Amino acid sequence: MVDLPEGCAAIQKDLDRLEKWASRNFLTFSKGKYKVLHLGRNNSMQEYMLAVIQLESSLAEEDLRILVDTSLNMSQQCALAEMVASGILSSI
Repeated sequence: MVDLPEGCAAIQKDLDRLEKWASRNFLTFSKGKYKVLHLGRNNSMQEYMLAVIQLESSLAEEDLRILVDTSLNMSQQCALAEMVASGILSSI
């Protein structure tokens, strides 16, 4: 295994523990559904593995209707909120 920076190694260790736990409990992950969102300017863009599958990187993800992107820029979130508000107003 390649030497990882301390924080990256901790994340990979947690992913390994999660995979072992799932295996012991006869559970499987839909590994294609999991993505890595690299945040911050000095991010090393580390690649992570879940079992033998390399997790895909993503530029933006939406959770609880909040859009988070790699630059932490709110312009996409504001545009998304404007679209939703316009749709609601047009239905009224």
